[in-house]
Amino acid sequence: MLRILWIPLIAALSACAGTDTLRYRTTPALAYVDDGSAKQVGDLYVPEGAGPFPAVLVVHGGGWIRGERADMNKFARRLAEGGYAAYNIGYRLAPDDRFPAQLDDLRTALRWLHAHAEENRIDPDRIAVMGYSAGAHLALMLGLDPGTDTPRVRAVVAGAGPTDLRVYPDSPFIKALIGGTPDQFAAEYATASPITYVTPDDPPVMLYHGKLDGLVEVEQSLRLHQALIDAGVRSELATPPLSGHITTFLFDGDTFAQALQFLAETTAPRQAVSAIR
Repeated sequence: MLRILWIPLIAALSACAGTDTLRYRTTPALAYVDDGSAKQVGDLYVPEGAGPFPAVLVVHGGGWIRGERADMNKFARRLAEGGYAAYNIGYRLAPDDRFPAQLDDLRTALRWLHAHAEENRIDPDRIAVMGYSAGAHLALMLGLDPGTDTPRVRAVVAGAGPTDLRVYPDSPFIKALIGGTPDQFAAEYATASPITYVTPDDPPVMLYHGKLDGLVEVEQSLRLHQALIDAGVRSELATPPLSGHITTFLFDGDTFAQALQFLAETTAPRQAVSAIR
């Protein structure tokens, strides 16, 4: 049963990490939405050098009701050190803003990256998305259901994300996101479930999920992984055997190394893809 998707301890422990020698530049609070009535921002990390660089849209968790982009700073830093531009964003939260407001924000942020790619030394054809927990759910939604006016991402990295909201009948977090129970909003629960969007043309996906996760059951990633494989989509799955929801986030050295390798292969220049396979 899904009881919570994030623990404030994550942010506190992440904030204690030391800073490394910078090999990138960070521009904080770049707005991707600023229409006078609402503003959403992200911190943009860009490696030093001429570029253009592949990029990753980075999405925080928090059960859709809390969390902030600072929770994902460690991912953005390590991506930038690995040669990727990283746009670490905030987005609207439930219950003030219900789904699909969060997905709409991700789509807008992705369009912003495309529109501002040249000035930020980003290759618009090599943009991926990465998230953890509720952020993984949103990353998967963006990757599998980009909408009609949003470019598709090249790849998705999703850690411990809910993939089928219909199996959580009494989650206060999902009820806040959707507005009620599955009995009341059956169609909306399906619409907000990444697994319902699997098609053969989906981008490659890497899933990672601790086997001892008691907050978001590993079965969520196992089922999506199999659905993607059955559809002929490249899917990788890492399941650390002695790791839960929080420990998979905090102690992710092996899974992050795997994610970097996955991104290197899936966001490679088009002409190099055939050589990698």
